[in-house]
Amino acid sequence: YLDKVNYNDIKETIILSFSNDENKIRCLDKVEGSSIFSVINSLKTDEDKIKCLDKVEGDFERSKIVETFDNDDDKIKGLNKIKDEERRATIISGFLDDEKKTQYLDSITSEYYKAIIVSSFLDDEKKIKCLDKIGTDECRKIVIETFDNDDDKIQGLNKIKDEECRATIISGFLDDDKKTQYLDGINNEQHRTRIILSFKNDEEKIRYLDKISTDEFKEEVITGLLYDEDKIRCLDKIKNNSYKAKIISGFKSKEKRIEHMISLYQLPLLRLCIMYLHDEEQAKDAVQETFIKAYRNLDSFRADSSEKTWLTRIAINTC
Repeated sequence: YLDKVNYNDIKETIILSFSNDENKIRCLDKVEGSSIFSVINSLKTDEDKIKCLDKVEGDFERSKIVETFDNDDDKIKGLNKIKDEERRATIISGFLDDEKKTQYLDSITSEYYKAIIVSSFLDDEKKIKCLDKIGTDECRKIVIETFDNDDDKIQGLNKIKDEECRATIISGFLDDDKKTQYLDGINNEQHRTRIILSFKNDEEKIRYLDKISTDEFKEEVITGLLYDEDKIRCLDKIKNNSYKAKIISGFKSKEKRIEHMISLYQLPLLRLCIMYLHDEEQAKDAVQETFIKAYRNLDSFRADSSEKTWLTRIAINTC
């Protein structure tokens, strides 16, 4: 009957309906393409799947079948029929036995795929032992980030030289005290900022703010603080007014935001209004009116321009 059916998908449906796997295997040659994969994948025993694996075209499809195998020995038999390194690494990562993973690790040339396999180990001690089999700091970092505790991460950290990778690992420590111990070993401001931003406690972030010398990265830390009061405490650590303005724009309280806008922009706006009105008293009134209007419309300010530009427009219109 199958030979009289012209459509591949109908043949597949019929074969899949067979209760006997031997009949499915006998009829494999009557279907093609993805239908072969579907039929083999439906077989009940891994042994039968292994026998038919050569009929599947493409390592991706073969690996998908091998990944369904129940035990490592059968997966190894399937592995021998797959050449693509990514698919081999995926199968090896799925082994239940870490020792078997280690045995096949050297058959992988890509440092990234090695890292994926080592990351799949259940035991962190075995991961640490295999770190030297991975040739790049970036890929070692992938493994170290999977460690369950800080002490193991520190052991891994000692095998990393690249500062960006070290900063990423340190940022992932669970204990902020351990982070501070390694902070001085990071020279790059951006990487150091990343570690400080990872502190769970805002007081710790504020305490170590002086470890950052540039306003750009200080602003990033201060903006990330939870409470306006803490942000206000840190404003004096910023010299550049544009970065101060960014921090102020993030205040949750309108009153505090306007208060600090006044401290930043009152004098520049006064000089502007005097230039327009040629009268100091009228200029002071115009500045006061400017900030009143700004307070009323603060919720509608969408930061399409800077606060300074926004206030300048209001002042000019007020004059």
